[in-house]
Amino acid sequence: MKSLKEFDLNMNSWGPYNKEYLGVCHIADSELGATFNVELFPGFFRRKVLASHSSSDNGLKMWGANPDLSHFTYRYELEWKDAVFCDADFFITNDSQCDIICSFTNNTDSPQTVNMNLCASLQYPIIKSAREFASYRIPYEPLLPDGCTFLDAVDYESVNADEKLATDGRYIGEFFVEGATGKCTAIHGDCFYKKEHFLRYSIKGSIDELLIRYKAQADTELLISVNENTQKISLPKALEFNTVSIYIGNNDETAALELRPTGKPITIDSLVIGADVKDVKFQKKALANEAERKINNSSLTLTYPGIPQKYTIEWNEPVQMLRRYYTNDIGRALMLNIHDHVSEVIRTDESSAIYENILSKPLFLNPKERRAISFRVFSNSKSEKVMSKPLYRVKFNTDGEEYEFSQNMMAYNTLLNVVYPIYTRRQYIRHNTPGRNWDCLYSWDSGFIGMGLATADFERAFDCLYTYLTPIGDPHSPYIFHGSVVPTQIFLYQYLFNKYPDKRDKLKKIYPMVRQLFDFYAKMDERDGQMKSGLLKTWDIFYNSGGWDDYPPQKHIHDSEKMGILKTKNTTPVITTAITVLAAKILSGLSEQLGIDDSVYYG
Repeated sequence: MKSLKEFDLNMNSWGPYNKEYLGVCHIADSELGATFNVELFPGFFRRKVLASHSSSDNGLKMWGANPDLSHFTYRYELEWKDAVFCDADFFITNDSQCDIICSFTNNTDSPQTVNMNLCASLQYPIIKSAREFASYRIPYEPLLPDGCTFLDAVDYESVNADEKLATDGRYIGEFFVEGATGKCTAIHGDCFYKKEHFLRYSIKGSIDELLIRYKAQADTELLISVNENTQKISLPKALEFNTVSIYIGNNDETAALELRPTGKPITIDSLVIGADVKDVKFQKKALANEAERKINNSSLTLTYPGIPQKYTIEWNEPVQMLRRYYTNDIGRALMLNIHDHVSEVIRTDESSAIYENILSKPLFLNPKERRAISFRVFSNSKSEKVMSKPLYRVKFNTDGEEYEFSQNMMAYNTLLNVVYPIYTRRQYIRHNTPGRNWDCLYSWDSGFIGMGLATADFERAFDCLYTYLTPIGDPHSPYIFHGSVVPTQIFLYQYLFNKYPDKRDKLKKIYPMVRQLFDFYAKMDERDGQMKSGLLKTWDIFYNSGGWDDYPPQKHIHDSEKMGILKTKNTTPVITTAITVLAAKILSGLSEQLGIDDSVYYG
């Protein structure tokens, strides 16, 4: 049931998508969400390493970017303010190559000695505990005998579950579950337990035997229907994933397979069809983050098992040493080992992460001197030609000249706040984010982010909008939803319509999906628990009515609930009804200007 709509951003495979420490990364395996990360840590030789985590302001600034991110710049301030610093320019030529020029500047009256740590690693989607690295999110995989076919339980044809509105671009009933196969998700028992619930699959070919991988908190039963035949199978209690199998004996060319619970929660991970399904084994997919290294005089080539491309890093100046770190926090590890200039292997914790560290020789800077060292990183093949595009600059009139610097800085932060991987709709995508500390699909934020992007580039803003729209008639959600229930994407749509009149044909094509988003709000009064007055409320969807976490009346509502006073039963946030009316007026005006007969949406 994979969506035919694209949710990923139209960007290069190389980009500033790193989540923990800023740098550049390459999408190494889109199925697993794996990236090859390159991060820079400049410093004063044996005195300081600037390890600026992306979630805090520690001296690293987003100093420049163009909209397509083929050229972007970070400034690393070693001595405030612009006394000693390193400007790192990243030039992305194509899907294979990135060139990095690290320009050190000494604006003081004293000589300075600096150096650079370049750290490279293969990373997977991360599970965090209290914002700290806990583990990689690695799926289990089936070992199938000949003639067996694997089916992820989430890839159903249709579903009836206790969840009616999926968030974060998930499918109905889909949640991350430790030990699951596929994308590490499964149909969760919290919303799959009632007798009227079902999962339906369309199977091509016969079904000899069927194996089900599941979890259950208590002994239960599952009804299995194939075409017109129904059987019942017992599922013993299983707090970890277990398997059961049943003989089906269906020889039809196609089969309609249906699974129904019988009153107790069942988490369904996957199905296997074929003969000898009892012989199927499941094992955790092996980590491929320890590279085979090939070292030349001025290059390091890394080959990771199972990754289709190898990565080569070249440098233009002699390096002091190459070493390997086993650590879950490379920035902290570099700071703690700044005086270790002997060890070629350093272990700081029982880590899953492995970093290749290229340590430059000390670079001596005279007062007022600027010197550069450079690196070239490429996957499989390289091009000698470096594509260099100018950085974005705001346009301003005479009165705005004094604000040029600050406006550029805001634009660069907006353009560069892109991360990978984000999971949505059975795939990993690149995504605009309000900040790497909040690397998820915030609908409220992304509408405003899109308006910020629109001041610099239509395509970036359009991509931001398009990500949040779902196919017409989508059974999971009328739009990609997370957080406050406010249709900021409609405001973004209007903003693009007004700012880019030459793009209205492209905007017209997506009007039906924008209208589908609005219909969710227009028909909200049909949801259970709404007011007889017609005023709308969204407390059953999300605690935050309008994007204001600490709004005093809202806090009072929820505090009263905790004391047993049901304030949400008879209280509506004014913003929900007001914005729904506003959105209706916006789309009414836009549809008229676009020549769209909006009455067709009323049936």
